[in-house]
Amino acid sequence: MVRRITYIGLLLLSVGVVSCNKKIASISSATYIHITESEESKEIQKAIAPYRGDMQSKMRQVVGFADGPLEKGKPNAPLGNYLCDLMTSYARKNLGLNNIDASIFNNGGFRIPLPGDSIRVETIFELMPFENELVVVELPADSMNSLAVYLQRRGGEPISRDIELEFVGGKIERYLVGEEEIDRAKIYYILTSDYLSGGGDNMNFFRGMKVKSTGVKLRDAIIYAMTEEFKEGKKAFGKIDNRLIIKP
Repeated sequence: MVRRITYIGLLLLSVGVVSCNKKIASISSATYIHITESEESKEIQKAIAPYRGDMQSKMRQVVGFADGPLEKGKPNAPLGNYLCDLMTSYARKNLGLNNIDASIFNNGGFRIPLPGDSIRVETIFELMPFENELVVVELPADSMNSLAVYLQRRGGEPISRDIELEFVGGKIERYLVGEEEIDRAKIYYILTSDYLSGGGDNMNFFRGMKVKSTGVKLRDAIIYAMTEEFKEGKKAFGKIDNRLIIKP
């Protein structure tokens, strides 16, 4: 009799930690064990047992707390504002990227709102189920203008508070980066994801630009940054502000 081989995938989870070289360890990896059909009942339970409790425990670990829900929205909203500011601060503090001028992400990349309660590792996996990496893109001033036009056309996407942009009747009335007007001779360093840096979600102003990889997954960075702020007694907080205003 031919015995069928069954493959069991065990997901081993560990919370990302920043090491001395400023990189985060991977938050997930997979180990596969193969056993024969006749051994299944006993061997499957034996193989899974050491990991089941540990995996559930790590996924339930609290990494933050919010007094109220952080929702998505346009032109700017609590969720996108909070996460953009969090990632910009994280990259400057933990990755040594002090030259970052601002960050931009997309509403579609954040899948759920954050609850007005305890925020857990599993919540961040639901928020960011993709394996996107943080990158820095070099943008000349003319491409910064293309970025602004994109934001107006989309009705808004998440940007960090480093940018103040106001449209009235489809025209730019105010455009500041780091509280200064756009400098035609300057190269701007924009934090985003590797998906968007390649022109994803129609962010074509990134196409062909020089991109620097950080080697850090966006999800891992969110978990780490939120955890550090939580340890300091800071709550996850975002509000609608004047970073992006679009008036008819």
